[in-house]
Amino acid sequence: MKKLTLITSLIFIYSLYNQNIIGQVKEFNRISLDGSIGVNKAIAPKGYSEPYFNLLHGNLGVRYMANSKFGVKFEASIDRFIGSSGTLESKGRLLKGSLQAVANLGRIANFEDWTKRISLLAHAGPAIGFLKDISSYPVNGIDKIGGLVLGITPQFLLTPKLAMTADLSVIGTFRQAHTYDYRPYKGVAGFDGYHGTASIGLSYYLGKKATHVDWKFEDDAAMKKRLDELEAELVNTKQDLDLLKQDTKAIDSKMMDDDNDGVANYLDIEPTTTEGAVVNTKGQEIKTPKFDDLMNSDSDQGLFYTVQLGVFISVIPEKYWQGISPMYKLKIEDGTTRYYSGIFHSVIEAKVKLEKARQNGLIDAFITAYYRGQRITVAEADLILLAKGAASLRAKP
Repeated sequence: MKKLTLITSLIFIYSLYNQNIIGQVKEFNRISLDGSIGVNKAIAPKGYSEPYFNLLHGNLGVRYMANSKFGVKFEASIDRFIGSSGTLESKGRLLKGSLQAVANLGRIANFEDWTKRISLLAHAGPAIGFLKDISSYPVNGIDKIGGLVLGITPQFLLTPKLAMTADLSVIGTFRQAHTYDYRPYKGVAGFDGYHGTASIGLSYYLGKKATHVDWKFEDDAAMKKRLDELEAELVNTKQDLDLLKQDTKAIDSKMMDDDNDGVANYLDIEPTTTEGAVVNTKGQEIKTPKFDDLMNSDSDQGLFYTVQLGVFISVIPEKYWQGISPMYKLKIEDGTTRYYSGIFHSVIEAKVKLEKARQNGLIDAFITAYYRGQRITVAEADLILLAKGAASLRAKP
């Protein structure tokens, strides 16, 4: 029974989320009181005679519709069963309560396309019952049974607050130790008792709204209003698309690069630079100075000091030469190029240039030396100069 109750609850919760009910039915009532009265007929267990139909069946319930298609209800019912055994009449009374999921088949199948007063509900869920002997010589005790209810309920709308109903239901029970007229019965595994009910009744709709969600459908006026709203939304969407196209064209124009320097027009301060020119991030041409080769003749084999600014694969950044001259370059075997500034005959002369480079932000600049076309340390250069004198020095440019 606990499993059946859990399954019913999960079905209801799923229906709430699946239908996106939040705010959907605020303008409609959702609660109703449902009551009906009618007859019942025991189908099983067999073994006793009874009239074709038994009087009395009655039920009363509260139903809550989460939206126009799905809901849940709690229902309490009473059934009386009459049988006979020889000359004695046996009677049983079954009281049961059930929690059931409800589906409005009328709204699901769009009954409103052909009628606005007829609908059909389907309901199913677990039940707990108490069967008692109410014959002239009653047997003490109560038979506690579990069951499952399955039924359909046609509806006919009388007024906005009232609908006439008819209900046909089948109830299967298990753990039933007595027949419905309360005679001993040896039950079997699973569902061992069945009875059906047929009743007519009324649904009264609670709430201050004009209409219950059972009858939520759009009439012609509402449909026209909705179509007008959709048409207005379509016009607004078209306007938004036109604006988006204009914005896209404007962006495309800004992103074009007329001078092919790699900088988009809207960022390019100099939009007419010559092809192949080196530019900065603002499109401004970087006019690099002429870099002389550090070694270009036999006269360059002498001893000299110089300041190395950096080693690069491509074009030397602007900060490495801005305000610094003269500049020299030396391509080495690994494909990189070393950049230098100045040809000096002493470390003291080179230090002046080194300070200038570091003031420009070149904190990694340093003094180095060359002799006979080979790079040597400053200490080695000082020893050569001390031993061979000024005759070993390379002539300044």
